[in-house]
Amino acid sequence: MNMPPPAELNDSGSGFDPAPVSTPVQHTDVADRDGSVSPLTPRPPYARPRHLVVNGELVPCEQDPDVPAPYIAVSYTWDIDTIRECKWGREVSKQALDIVKTLSCWTTLPLWIDAICIPQNDDAAKEEELPRMADIYRGAVEVWCLVDSVDRGVDEAFSIFAKLFEDDKIKEDIQEGAGRMRLSQNMPEDHQDDVERVFGHRWWERAWTFQEATVNPRTFLVGRDGHRLPISTVLTVARFAQSSPPIASDYKRERYGRGGIFWDSVVAMTLATQYSLSLGEGIACVWRRNATREHDQVYSLLGVVGLLGKVTPSYHEPFRVALRSLFQAAAISGDFSWIPWCSDISHADGSPAERLIPTPDDIKNARFTVHTGWTNAKDLPVFADYGTSQRGMMLPLRDYGLVDSISQPLTLEEMVAALRWERWSSDEIWDVLFGMIAGLRADHKAHAELMLQSALLDIAAQGEPVDIDEYEREGALIPENVLAWTRLAFICPKVCFYQKPKHLLIVSCPIGEFVVRAEHVSSGREGARVFALPVETIKKSGRSARDFVFVSESGDLPARACATGLLVRRPTISVDMPWQITEVV
Repeated sequence: MNMPPPAELNDSGSGFDPAPVSTPVQHTDVADRDGSVSPLTPRPPYARPRHLVVNGELVPCEQDPDVPAPYIAVSYTWDIDTIRECKWGREVSKQALDIVKTLSCWTTLPLWIDAICIPQNDDAAKEEELPRMADIYRGAVEVWCLVDSVDRGVDEAFSIFAKLFEDDKIKEDIQEGAGRMRLSQNMPEDHQDDVERVFGHRWWERAWTFQEATVNPRTFLVGRDGHRLPISTVLTVARFAQSSPPIASDYKRERYGRGGIFWDSVVAMTLATQYSLSLGEGIACVWRRNATREHDQVYSLLGVVGLLGKVTPSYHEPFRVALRSLFQAAAISGDFSWIPWCSDISHADGSPAERLIPTPDDIKNARFTVHTGWTNAKDLPVFADYGTSQRGMMLPLRDYGLVDSISQPLTLEEMVAALRWERWSSDEIWDVLFGMIAGLRADHKAHAELMLQSALLDIAAQGEPVDIDEYEREGALIPENVLAWTRLAFICPKVCFYQKPKHLLIVSCPIGEFVVRAEHVSSGREGARVFALPVETIKKSGRSARDFVFVSESGDLPARACATGLLVRRPTISVDMPWQITEVV
């Protein structure tokens, strides 16, 4: 990895200026996110690291909170082929040693770098240090994120971006979905290339870097030629590249070399600097990144979603157990934001309970970034009384009664035709088929309503959507917020169903009807029961409410989830049954 040359912090705090190799500089001031400089101030009493690198040596860190122990925390991307050495009685990476050697020319402050300060050949030591990870970065004087593509040209490019973002007209354009068009008109092409180089770095793809970059307000991207940027400036620029409003992910269309899912993740980092994300928000971002060990997909989330201390790290337990611990801890904390991600999950080799536990692969394979607005259902019981489950999870559920009927398997075309014959509205048809994947109709602006009806009619009549590529070329000048919904209406059927042809079933219960995949539930199953999950939509759709539900294989408890769907309530039905703590195994 190419590292920046020795440098010192300049008077403005805006970046590093080259300094002679023989002149290491003590950082006595640090730069705030707005570029101003303030003296080192005591940090809150966060948990401290156990070891630091001081003058090239590994030493124990002072643990007394009354004794100052300033240090710089380093965030970086591990080499793909890591070379390890034995030093200080532990296994460390040569890459980390090289980084320390370079950074020690810039500052005499102690450094914390994971591949040295945490024994890499000792899982027990790792598990002990993991709960401290967020605090280690929070408590640092500064966090240096090593992105070697940051240079003077990048510095200039991002400065221009930041000024453009202060333009009220461009802010308005971003809200209307035309921000990228205005940006292209105001940014030199070479500066746009500079932005692409920064966001093309592998650092953005690591699961752990999401947490490392968002918990400390004094966080900087540091480049090879001595320049650095406040990450707040970098994240502001990412807002230009994100779709507004969000649209279906289209892997053929990239902005600055990255697709829509990437930009959703980067923009979410801005939110994570302001508050703890919900678990649903967290997995949508972090689980679209990479981790060397699958357990780290869970543990790298804890500091981001406020679950530190509520999940005990263990690399020895099966990954499924770690996942179950994560979601059960979130539920106990009253966070059910992850539940909508359970739609369309079917783990053939797992237990029914795991059909209500999304995995990193489920999130990565999701073809759409749009999810409807959900919140916790009202009048949920206190989780302190929930108890525990050794086989599954404990969740508040509403019993919607036994399944009344299940239709014969239908193709997507037959399903749309059948629902239209039953006089379902276009909104209701959209919601039961695509709402859990691409967002409920109520969450989209009322643009292109005729396009939605046309798309559904096209499915029923032909079984194949129109050529979206041709439409996009013709519609290039259409305002993006209109085009987004139009594209979504036509792309959804193709992506959701045609790439893996499946048959569908209409399931009826006393409260309403919903649609599930035929392979998830037997059409002849007797005694199956429907349960509502503890979330509700923020916006209401049409004349009747929507509920996210699952079919239990048996009418007996504990519940055994076999399929999920979005239920459309019958308009005349009143739901007043209580939420009950129920074991799902």
